[in-house]
Amino acid sequence: MSTLKHKWTDSKGIACFGAWEKVVWGIAILWCLSFTILAFPDFSEDAPGLAALIVGFDKYLPVFFLIEYILRIAVSQSRLRYIFSFMGLIDLVVCLPALLPLLGVDEANVLYSLRIVELFCIFKIVRFNRIFAPFAQIFKSISKELYIFFGLFFFLHYFFAMGIYMAERKAQPEVFSSLLDGFWFAAVSLTTTGYGDVVPVTVLGKVFSGCMLVLGVAVVAVPTALITSATTRLWQSRKLDMIEKAAKQASIAANAQLTASGTDPKPAQPSQSAPQAKAPAVHQAK
Repeated sequence: MSTLKHKWTDSKGIACFGAWEKVVWGIAILWCLSFTILAFPDFSEDAPGLAALIVGFDKYLPVFFLIEYILRIAVSQSRLRYIFSFMGLIDLVVCLPALLPLLGVDEANVLYSLRIVELFCIFKIVRFNRIFAPFAQIFKSISKELYIFFGLFFFLHYFFAMGIYMAERKAQPEVFSSLLDGFWFAAVSLTTTGYGDVVPVTVLGKVFSGCMLVLGVAVVAVPTALITSATTRLWQSRKLDMIEKAAKQASIAANAQLTASGTDPKPAQPSQSAPQAKAPAVHQAK
């Protein structure tokens, strides 16, 4: 088992099955495709046999992901780190339809009918995929700034939700019947979405709405600027790495050509700085 842990783990000690990950990708893609096909209402009537086959495929596929989840826990050197990681939680949610019946829970059919699990299965496709690696680096480089920003956003969200609810609940009791309606209005206003389903009628409510609209510009602009800046820095860094790599390869090729021609390549001598003038000796008077 220790050999498997060393072979099937990444640098962080989390399970990585190497080439077998492609099998997981393929099955996850098939599951997403089956969900897409069954979403067409006329498919079951036009091809009932194929529809029944796909439904059976959907029914027993979570068992495969449950086995995969158990294997990842067994192989991982940092088991708790994997279990509470983002992908670990995704793996747990995906295998819930197979896990809940073993626990005596009947809500598995609800999960199947709502097709929630297939939505989370999309995240399994991006595991260990190099295409999405730059995005992880971008968000990791600005994680502290995003934490500060979203912390401030949630504070403002709560403040304005409470304020608009207190200002409008008596004038529009059917619209602002609970604090959740205030949270909805604050979220729509701070993100500058503005569905128009709720409109303040009191003076204080309009003041709160105006403040939310002004701050909503910053809510959209700040994370956009952070992500854009981090993306630019990442691509500039990669471009410099490519230039340095190309220069190194050109130097190696030039040295190899000189060696083949019988000329010993001489490494570049470091530039010698001009000799410093010696300070005149100071003779102490006797």
